[in-house]
Amino acid sequence: MPNLQTIFRSGLDLVLGEESREAPPLPDALPAKVVPIARQAVAKLTGYQNAEYAELYLSRLQRFTRRRGVGTDLLVEIARLLAERMSYSDPIWIAQLRLAQVLQGQVLQDGGRGEDGREAIHFPLSDIVSLLPGALAEGASAALVALGREDLHMPMRFTARTRAGLLKLKAIALLRRMRLSSARYPKERALVERWLHMIDRSLTKCPEAALEIARTASIIEGSGDVYHRSVALWNVVIDRLVKPVFDGVINVPDLHSAVAEARDAAENGADRERLRQIIEEIKTRTAATDRLLA
Repeated sequence: MPNLQTIFRSGLDLVLGEESREAPPLPDALPAKVVPIARQAVAKLTGYQNAEYAELYLSRLQRFTRRRGVGTDLLVEIARLLAERMSYSDPIWIAQLRLAQVLQGQVLQDGGRGEDGREAIHFPLSDIVSLLPGALAEGASAALVALGREDLHMPMRFTARTRAGLLKLKAIALLRRMRLSSARYPKERALVERWLHMIDRSLTKCPEAALEIARTASIIEGSGDVYHRSVALWNVVIDRLVKPVFDGVINVPDLHSAVAEARDAAENGADRERLRQIIEEIKTRTAATDRLLA
């Protein structure tokens, strides 16, 4: 007799259509240094979502393999960081990773604090709501605002040490099929596309800064509040420094070094206000240098 998980998966196939879980092949034109990174990324993203999602990764990567002036170092960073950005850490992915540990026999053997998922991860309630499809998420978000509960956090434990915990992990992981229909996914897709667009603009406006602009993706990390803070920091770097240079609003001749300085600050504890101050200091130094050279 089929179990509930099999019945639910069959129901999802009926509603959402069947999906391929076989990793797609790599294109022939990839440089040798990029191949192992892309192969690992494709395997990861096929597991994260499906083969079509891994193909989206390859399609995005090929925008730059075909682009004149893109060196191997830049392509390596794009290949590596694109996979990280496309596998954002939502509760579904955490459950998937925990189940993978179960299959590898790690969870039941580990005894350290937090290693078995008993330590709760606190997600903003908005993150949980954003797992729902768009219309449902909008209604739930409006209800939370009306109740004054939009800032609440929900602790979630991803443990596989009990039968109930394991069943919960499987149920959360099954939501993978609905991830691309969730309210969160369009925002994540837009964020990835904005990052790629900034790299593309750099190759036209300031090619020597393209590698460092690609590396800004490493600012974004974690889950829950940590993730949202890191996205806010990345947007500060782009909106206060990178985009104004490309738009001709400010002049920063050594944009590569300026972005590296801002990225280092963002990755080493600067909050939004401090990061804004650092970027203003960069602009002030640049303006002073321009006056001396005039």
